[in-house]
Amino acid sequence: MTSYPRVASAGSDPWTNVDRRPPETYGGDEETWRARCELAAAYQACDALGFNEGVCNHLTCVVPGRRDAFLCAPYGLAWSEASADNLVVVDERGTILEGQGEIDATAFFIHLAIHKAGAACVLHTHMPKASALCCVERFELAMCHQNSLRFAGDIAYDPTFNGLVLDNVEGERLVGVMNGKRVLMHKHHGVIVCGASVAEAFDDLYYLERAAEVQILAMSTGSPLSIVSDDVARRFKRDMESDGGKARWARLHFEARMRELDRDPIRRVFAGRHRLTQ
Repeated sequence: MTSYPRVASAGSDPWTNVDRRPPETYGGDEETWRARCELAAAYQACDALGFNEGVCNHLTCVVPGRRDAFLCAPYGLAWSEASADNLVVVDERGTILEGQGEIDATAFFIHLAIHKAGAACVLHTHMPKASALCCVERFELAMCHQNSLRFAGDIAYDPTFNGLVLDNVEGERLVGVMNGKRVLMHKHHGVIVCGASVAEAFDDLYYLERAAEVQILAMSTGSPLSIVSDDVARRFKRDMESDGGKARWARLHFEARMRELDRDPIRRVFAGRHRLTQ
């Protein structure tokens, strides 16, 4: 297959996406405000899904047009409190360029190294199901379910746990282990998912946890896992990614999550503007 088929389409989409234009009070450019909205939405969506752990773990994306600065939630902020206007911008020296607060040291050293290697968005969580797979002797995401197949050949496994990542050396070691793959499963620790956009990284993070959940449920039966053949796994992944299909699905999924967040009267993800969706 050379392209993913679009079977039928009629008229415009029956929904209105969240308006991510910056408010008049914002002093930066429009692309950076959009990045702020999307990263804040990722924090809030992960909170709603139970992917976070206290005020720890970290999600980042590069400032558009730069590779030496990225957006992150200030350390100590609950993920349910993350909004477009309270994220900080930190540069490669650890200097806060925009916003107030501090960034966690492990967030800085892990994410800086991976961003410098070219990742636009880096999501690190200890989400329970995928992290549970990192705590067994043979830690791997088995190719036993359709959700798993999207990651075929694209997961790096790191069996070396050196404690907290508190320097550039360990951050760069993780980059070497990943070796260009978009997912890292780190033994005794958790997962890192990278993407070309916040939407794509979030989509993979979501389906990684769902794949881990299905695998753990299957393992709990005591029956051996039934593994999909390598040929079928490769074909599935190729078909899914063909003609930008996977990236489009990720965008649609993330836009839907943002609309859900925007309708929630408690969450103030897109602070700085009026709610425009119905």
